[in-house]
Amino acid sequence: MLDGTKKHISKVAYKEFHRAYQGAVRRCQLISHTAFLQGIIPSAIRIQSHVCKSQEQSASVSQIKT
Repeated sequence: MLDGTKKHISKVAYKEFHRAYQGAVRRCQLISHTAFLQGIIPSAIRIQSHVCKSQEQSASVSQIKT
């Protein structure tokens, strides 16, 4: 999701999205912490995008597009 979104929005908007995304990541700290400890950074992002509140991420994208 993150890669596809990054291609379609400006760098400034991406920074805003990324900040909101990091907030979602923090809410799923157990998952991210475990994955990051294992050194699986891209996998951690993928896991979070599926497991964490996708509604929150969608809301972030919607705010950027309007």
